Amino acid sequence: GTTILTRSLHNTGQLGSLTYRDMPFVLAPNCWSKVSTISSKKMTERERIHGDGIYVDYDSPEALEEVFWRIFVGEDYIKKFTLTPHSVSPELIENYRKYVSSILYRYGKNRYLSKCNNNILRIGSIVEAFPNSFILVPFRKPRQQSTSLLNQHLNLLELQQRDPFIERYMNWLGHHEFGRGHKTFDLTEKKSSYQDTQSIEYWLDQWLMTSRYLLDCYSEFSRHIIFICYEQLCDDSVNVWDPLLRKIDINNIQERPEFKLRQSTAPDNVEHD
Repeated sequence: GTTILTRSLHNTGQLGSLTYRDMPFVLAPNCWSKVSTISSKKMTERERIHGDGIYVDYDSPEALEEVFWRIFVGEDYIKKFTLTPHSVSPELIENYRKYVSSILYRYGKNRYLSKCNNNILRIGSIVEAFPNSFILVPFRKPRQQSTSLLNQHLNLLELQQRDPFIERYMNWLGHHEFGRGHKTFDLTEKKSSYQDTQSIEYWLDQWLMTSRYLLDCYSEFSRHIIFICYEQLCDDSVNVWDPLLRKIDINNIQERPEFKLRQSTAPDNVEHD
């Protein structure tokens, strides 16, 4: 639900975010917009590589800012097999603030929207950079979310086997969630007992460890972190979406998005224990 939630927030028109128009020079959005013909082109919506029924065009917000962190401090958190929490120097925090300001200037907004799974690795630094920030954490029932993650991992493994560019592209973006370039979050001292990334047990264990880590973060950053149950958002959006907008100070929205829940189906060769 992260993509749908991001697009719904972006569609309020009150938040600025990197979009596909900013590719591939995502660190220089203003310069690129002046020289790129993409800045004025239209694109027919097409289904994204995930094959999940979500369609994108040039104006769709996307998780592209991880390139900033990968280039400047990648060695601090991108390890051979894992991604680890990291702290950011005051100098880089200031550079990040300038980078965000350049994106807001590009889109004529004064509030920033970031969709980045790896941000959980640097929550303290984000709060330091933006003391008024909100960190939204959508979650689903563990079996459903883990099955969805497994299916996506298997999908990317197959696609990257056929086209190695997809793996290089995802690694360049700093996206290691799925596929041949997958790296696990190393968030706790306790190491996972499950190493087979093609098993449902591995993804259930990842769900559990990540959830525990985020709950620990909440104890320190409760003013900033907002957990959102995606099932509730779909089933009762009036009592979830509307209060959320009030909480993050987004006003004068006339139309409520339609949130749909797609049930994940486990592959036939997966056994659950």
